[in-house]
Amino acid sequence: MKYSTPFLFLMYVALQMSAQSYIPCSPHNEKGDVCSHNHHLKVHRADALNPLFDDYDIIFTKLDISAENTSDFIQGNALIEAQVTADQLNTFCIGLSSDMDIASVSIDGENAAFTHLNDEIMLEIEPPLTMGESFSIIITYEGHGHNPNNYAGGLHHLSGDELFNYKPLTYSFTQPFGANLWFPCKQVLNDKIDSLHLFVTTDSAYKVSANGILSDEVDLGNGKTRYEWKTKHPLAYYLVAFNVFDYAEYNFYTLPDGFADSIFIQNFMVDQDHIDAMKSEIDKTHDAMNLYCNLFGMYPFQDEKYGHSIWGKGFGMEHQTMTSMPYEIDFRRLSHELSHQWFGNSVTCGSWQDIWLNEGFATYFDYLALKLLVSDEVGEARMQYYHTKAMTNPGGSVYIPEEEANNPSRIFNYYLSYCKAGAVIKMLRWELQDDDIFWQVLHQYLEEYKDSFATTEDFREVLEEATGDDYYWFFEQWIYGEGYPTLYGYWYQHNDTLTLKMNEHTSQTGATSLFQMLIPYKLKLEGGEDSLILLQQVQRNQIFKVFMPYEVNTVIVDPENELLNGEGEFINYDPNGIDDHEIISCRAYPNPFSSQLKISISSEHSGFTISMYDGTGKSVHSVTTDQQEYMLNTSAFRTGMYYLNIRSVGGASYGQKLFKY
Repeated sequence: MKYSTPFLFLMYVALQMSAQSYIPCSPHNEKGDVCSHNHHLKVHRADALNPLFDDYDIIFTKLDISAENTSDFIQGNALIEAQVTADQLNTFCIGLSSDMDIASVSIDGENAAFTHLNDEIMLEIEPPLTMGESFSIIITYEGHGHNPNNYAGGLHHLSGDELFNYKPLTYSFTQPFGANLWFPCKQVLNDKIDSLHLFVTTDSAYKVSANGILSDEVDLGNGKTRYEWKTKHPLAYYLVAFNVFDYAEYNFYTLPDGFADSIFIQNFMVDQDHIDAMKSEIDKTHDAMNLYCNLFGMYPFQDEKYGHSIWGKGFGMEHQTMTSMPYEIDFRRLSHELSHQWFGNSVTCGSWQDIWLNEGFATYFDYLALKLLVSDEVGEARMQYYHTKAMTNPGGSVYIPEEEANNPSRIFNYYLSYCKAGAVIKMLRWELQDDDIFWQVLHQYLEEYKDSFATTEDFREVLEEATGDDYYWFFEQWIYGEGYPTLYGYWYQHNDTLTLKMNEHTSQTGATSLFQMLIPYKLKLEGGEDSLILLQQVQRNQIFKVFMPYEVNTVIVDPENELLNGEGEFINYDPNGIDDHEIISCRAYPNPFSSQLKISISSEHSGFTISMYDGTGKSVHSVTTDQQEYMLNTSAFRTGMYYLNIRSVGGASYGQKLFKY
């Protein structure tokens, strides 16, 4: 936002209460040990249940299965081509649900003896294979691919639903640990399947949607059709997916501005009525794809497709090249899932402890898409929603602790992995104070880890390499730390010196006692001018003295909602008795508000001037009243952030940040 200002202060250092130096990090504390551990996550992961998985790398998987939309039963075979990464491979191990019946297993064309226990297939290899050697495994199997006790469930069957015209639907959902319920795989994030063929034979009356491109539809002559889907791009096990239904297709191409190649958008919808109802939202894929390609670089799977396939869940899932979507599609969800194709699919989190790298970026970019493509007000309302959600669950860190690394409900904690993580990425961009550097960091991250995976520490290293600065302190607070700060304090002006005292209270003091932050202050000056100053908070209680030759009427903390912080008071008060103001006891509610705002003021004061300012500092309401119960009609106010200022005849004051939804 641009301000009409006589000058703009950018101040990282000011006169402070204490001369004590700020130490950004220590290698000998608990968080330091966490960070040290993270450097080794590429080898030692919480989700690597069997170390034998590390002895080989999956090069290619071909699944050739039969499935119907009437059941979660499948049968067929899986061909797995792999390469030895250990010095010797004596025992081959791969995951597959013990509920599946295995007819045979072969290695390099020879039938092999195997065991199938505890959701793992194991077979001895004699003579052992050595590092760099390639081999192929074929597993023939059948069974029901669903487990109701698994968070993901694997294969799902839906029937009798009005939205689907009472027709049956089969679809897959495997994040985080449900893939081996229906196909042989390693449920680890550090070994992507380099390329995949997914062939599904089903009744010819139905269609199959899946990853990659549909290379062929083979009529088998018996009322069955084999749909042959292929992708040559590496993908994580949980992003492999297919759906079977009587789909109607709505397809088009989109060409992002400044690029030579178009992208095929393939949408599998319930029927023509559904297409007609959702067309306006799906068509916004043009705008979202154009935005993201110009922010991040070309869509990483441009040579295959992007699209949506309707499934039976009430949320979206970013299956690679084919997002699974609920019946009702909206732009925020559409933009969120599309951004995952870069952040989550092309670059996948290195462990489930690092899930914020997937969900935090997607959450930040659905906010940014709303802000840039719908309206600034709608976007900022969404970020305020994320702030509110994050602060309703202050316990716990954005980074998943090791003891919770296999707990799906903790991994996908909406308050932390989504809302707080998205807000933290916005804060990181603010802290950098350089958009060119911010986008350089993201481009470098996406390029360096393309078709692979990355950890939290990998991302931090990219950030520090691009900036040349140490950001351990930021990650220690916002990623590994817990809670959020509440900012409060006072300000006063003597002649040409503005004094601001900012105090910080943290919601989880035992876990994170300080949030170092670059705090923006908007100064409303006599005559209607505004000035913005930026001050670096490095202590819990800090005093700043700023040269200010203009008379200051109001100081607003964090005017654009850049920071995740609680609603504290920041008042005009001189502790030395000059311009001394009492604090009015007041309650303004509800917050957020809609069409009305009720202001309740204590009886010990009288004669009030009640003023409301919008996020730009423009006055939108001002009234002088003796009423201590005042109802403000806000129906004409636009969605966004507002500031309430109350001053009594006797000089007492009250201030609060509010939000209209």
